[in-house]
Amino acid sequence: MLPKIATPTVSIHPPKTLKPQTREEFGYFLAGLIDSDGHISKPGYVQIDFNVNEINVAYYIKSMIGYGKVTQEEKRFSVRYRCTPIQGLSIISDLIRDKLKHLDKINQFNTRLVPKLCLETTLKLNCNPTVYKDNNLLENHWLAGFIQGDGSLLIFQCKVPGKTCLKTTLSLNISQKTGHLLKLIKVEVGGHVGYRKKQNTYYYLSNSFTNAAKFIHYLDKFQLMGNKLTQYWVWREAYLICQNKHHLTHEGEIKIALKKEKLFQMRRNETDTLSKEARDYRLQAKLERKAKRQVRLIIDSN
Repeated sequence: MLPKIATPTVSIHPPKTLKPQTREEFGYFLAGLIDSDGHISKPGYVQIDFNVNEINVAYYIKSMIGYGKVTQEEKRFSVRYRCTPIQGLSIISDLIRDKLKHLDKINQFNTRLVPKLCLETTLKLNCNPTVYKDNNLLENHWLAGFIQGDGSLLIFQCKVPGKTCLKTTLSLNISQKTGHLLKLIKVEVGGHVGYRKKQNTYYYLSNSFTNAAKFIHYLDKFQLMGNKLTQYWVWREAYLICQNKHHLTHEGEIKIALKKEKLFQMRRNETDTLSKEARDYRLQAKLERKAKRQVRLIIDSN
């Protein structure tokens, strides 16, 4: 029988809020963000989508690069940072070169962004391609950027037969169209990678307290930003209740429930404020996405 691995202890004192301190650190964060919710278009422009709750992060990215625009579509709960000036594209390429891990984004960099840079002959830009480099995900800001884009911090409570208190689960979920990056996270932290056939997507799921502690040790050092950082502090506080076994008491159970509700409210988008036109638009977009998924499944099955 294998010996039980001890769960690392988490300090009750949260660290000070700290953004990336160097270009290298910011480059890894930006690469993780682009690998999750970014895209390099055919003309070579770079864009990153954010939940509307993270609009301050979009403006932070813009301020760090010095170029680009942040726009919000009225009928969607998202904002977009888009960079088109060649000077900004050059800065982005220098920041993320050899830091991207998503194979599609690496291909977009090399076949779209590099040719765009090479067309500019007066500025003497760096037109070198990017390559995949294998390194420990827990030693730089890449994973923080990736979780910033696609990660969800969740708290669950459920009844267990024969137990008086609710079972508490601290979960970190990430969804992607491919499973490669999710498997890398599983190797470093643990957890589970699965496939949703109906949506044709892969998901990473971490449910154990041991893995939660690993993520906390990492995210205390390589931090998230904006609304998601605030969500993380709530999630971290819930872990401390569990670490001290207080979640097994009635009082602790109530504290967990309050943090669960707080986390839910922070993720919630105010759909009640949308006009009928905006709601109809979102419903139509949802139906179109569902139809596209069904077509892909039919094609894949043939």
